[in-house]
Amino acid sequence: DDVHHLIIIPTYKESLEKLTATLDKLAESDVAHQKLLVVVAMEAADAEAPARFEALQARFGHSFLALTGTTHPSDIAGEVRGKSSNEAWAAKHAKRLFCDDMGFDLHTMTVTSCDADTLFHPRYFSALTYYFATNPKRYRTFWQGPIFYYNNVWDVPAPLRIQNSLGGINHLAKLMRKHVVLFPQSTYSLSIRMAHDVGYWDVDVVPEDWHMFLKCFFALEGEPTVQPILLPVGNDGVRVHSYLRTFREHYQQARRHAWGCSDIPYAVKQFARHPEIPFL
Repeated sequence: DDVHHLIIIPTYKESLEKLTATLDKLAESDVAHQKLLVVVAMEAADAEAPARFEALQARFGHSFLALTGTTHPSDIAGEVRGKSSNEAWAAKHAKRLFCDDMGFDLHTMTVTSCDADTLFHPRYFSALTYYFATNPKRYRTFWQGPIFYYNNVWDVPAPLRIQNSLGGINHLAKLMRKHVVLFPQSTYSLSIRMAHDVGYWDVDVVPEDWHMFLKCFFALEGEPTVQPILLPVGNDGVRVHSYLRTFREHYQQARRHAWGCSDIPYAVKQFARHPEIPFL
């Protein structure tokens, strides 16, 4: 009963319609009123964000235990603007608000990273409550649901529909592998205590999911692991109004994902610094 869940939804110029669909689905959670602390993490560079958040607050203000917004400044020296730096700003703000000011216990709270189009299964946070409460290694564990790009599967071009469908099956298969190091992807949960212990998300990187795992993995002597939550997590496939532009935007997204390769030298460098972590 003591467990609460902080959900950070980073947004930059997503439409009110898109964010409404995300919060609508989140409000279907069977613990929405008892356990969910929702943070809409906006960017200062998005001039229309405050108006969108005001509309969301008017509609969903009573749907959760708490709903608040943060605005990430765009002129902080040394930062790369993106999901990682925005989440770091939002998580630190939320920790001060909910834990320091309102008295929620840091040790019984999770934080979930997601995208602005993420649709959670209604029992995802019930399952997360159970796994967190019963896992003796709760402060060294990430939780990950299989991600399926099915939200708009019948609206995207047929060739991309095939790729998106196979991508979801592939992600589910990867979560089932044994005797390997699993990585969280896109939408995942961890204890806010672990995030606090490592200094939250790094602000000078493009990819945040694998990087956050690697940061925790090396800072905490190789202990962190990923535990599957076998409930589907929905995301959108890339789609714009023009058929041909949809393929171009899909390529742009794939190129952004490819920036994950920047974690390879980071991992090699960190491994050299941590000989206490066994090679295998």
